[in-house]
Amino acid sequence: MEHEFKVDSPIVIDRILSRNLGKCSEQLRNEILPDTTPVPFFGDFENATIVSVGINPSSEEFPKEGSDRRLSHLSDLDLPLDYYQKGLNSMTYAQALSVSKSLLTYFETNPYRDWFDLAEIAVNGVNGSYYMSEASKQKVSCHFDVFPWATKRFTSLEKKIQDNFIQENLDFFINFLSQKSISDIIVLGRQAYKLFSKILLKENTVKIELMSKAEISVIGDISKTEFKREYIDFNSHKVRLYSTSKGPSYPLRVKRLSKREKDRIKTEIHMNFSNFINNRQ
Repeated sequence: MEHEFKVDSPIVIDRILSRNLGKCSEQLRNEILPDTTPVPFFGDFENATIVSVGINPSSEEFPKEGSDRRLSHLSDLDLPLDYYQKGLNSMTYAQALSVSKSLLTYFETNPYRDWFDLAEIAVNGVNGSYYMSEASKQKVSCHFDVFPWATKRFTSLEKKIQDNFIQENLDFFINFLSQKSISDIIVLGRQAYKLFSKILLKENTVKIELMSKAEISVIGDISKTEFKREYIDFNSHKVRLYSTSKGPSYPLRVKRLSKREKDRIKTEIHMNFSNFINNRQ
């Protein structure tokens, strides 16, 4: 069954309401950070043809200072902070719609630029951009996470909890990415790619075909970065897939480097990735 992904589409509103979480374990629901709302998308998902993929929303998307809001908090909606743990029935359609509308305009307000400015470099490799203007000739891009709730650091969660989060969002994930309007998918980070491919290959009709890959070293980095160019075969159509083993969240644990040097290295990694995507490397 094909779904329409619009700001008020049932599949989008249902994802924000998150009521299916009521069927999940209390342990899983307790991993979701209080006073956060689901983030099925970042940016103009209605018109995007390019999608970047990460793991899940950062806690940085929900700063405590009210003047620095990025996304809707449960408290902004007058909902209990432990909505996921004890509620799941009190959010209304109107509240969910307001969340959806805020996601649509995310890059026009107060995006988490430390992360998305690096991702933007990669997206530019297919002539895409999150930060669109009316005069821009770039393709509309949005961001999509493997699951839409802010939690503790994903790799710190028990494997069973990780698998349950993935399973809960599986249908939504596949339905969105398999739309024929999506031409390019860019996966940011080794862990994100591992989860992404695990999800896709759960579907017997979906195949991933490797076209080429490359490794680069950036001075100051402690290991090589792998880039891959692939195709996803959704049976009815193919989508171009690009991935990097080091996304914007890569920690660069090198004590001798200053923050400025680490930022420069991350920028260079993403510039090289953008060039690889654009066949210039």
